[in-house]
Amino acid sequence: MFLFVGLGNPGEKYEQTPHNAGFRALDSFREYLGHTRAYDVGDWELDKYTNSFISIGRSTLQQKFVLAKPHTFMNNSGEAVEQLVKKFEINVEKNFVVFHDDLDIKLGNYKIGRRKNPKTHKGLLSIFSHLKTIDFLTVRIGVDNRQEDVPGEEYVLRKYNKEELEILNECIAESIKQLRFSITV
Repeated sequence: MFLFVGLGNPGEKYEQTPHNAGFRALDSFREYLGHTRAYDVGDWELDKYTNSFISIGRSTLQQKFVLAKPHTFMNNSGEAVEQLVKKFEINVEKNFVVFHDDLDIKLGNYKIGRRKNPKTHKGLLSIFSHLKTIDFLTVRIGVDNRQEDVPGEEYVLRKYNKEELEILNECIAESIKQLRFSITV
């Protein structure tokens, strides 16, 4: 079973911010899977045990997968992820994917890889701390479009404009297509 996690902050206040690129990507991934006959994807439901919004899906081959958006706020994402891994008995090295924002990558670009040290990304640092490994797949979505010298902590919490959201959405769509070539669900 695969577990796909999108990182972000819950609440309307954060919906169009760079920091919620992971939530946005997971919503797009769910929609992408739901538009094919090969998958049956459930609605988002709050799972109190994992403190996450989850959507459970199944492929036509009867393979189950879980999509999850931790409701713990970014910096404590590891708490929810640890519970998700336990509840669904996930083999982290083989069947775990995290979508997240990355300030080291320009808006409109992405990278998919393993074992990437997050430097200062507190959501990933929290996951690493709770899972005791960095050996899992990440989809790093570039969010940096700073025109002036703004600290990263401030920048990721400001709202994108319409043009930036369009660039972000295109980038997410491309990353999902690439991810589908990398894994089989």
